[in-house]
Amino acid sequence: MITRSDTLQNGKEMDLCKRGDSLFIVRRGSVTLLIDGYVYKQERAGNSFGETNFIKGEPASSNFSVVSDCDGTLLVELRRR
Repeated sequence: MITRSDTLQNGKEMDLCKRGDSLFIVRRGSVTLLIDGYVYKQERAGNSFGETNFIKGEPASSNFSVVSDCDGTLLVELRRR
């Protein structure tokens, strides 16, 4: 398993496309998840997303991206090899 973290500034977008090999954990701050450009849900520190596809090892069914809702959002990615 590969782990990496990324600190996002307010409004910064992280494009995740159709990768299904990662689980994301919001360690600090909050993010908005967008699917095909539309708001899907918001996640706060301590929450995770991508777990279903991570466990199944299947790509996401839609293109999605993550936008930071505040400065200094810390997002941790756990990626399958």
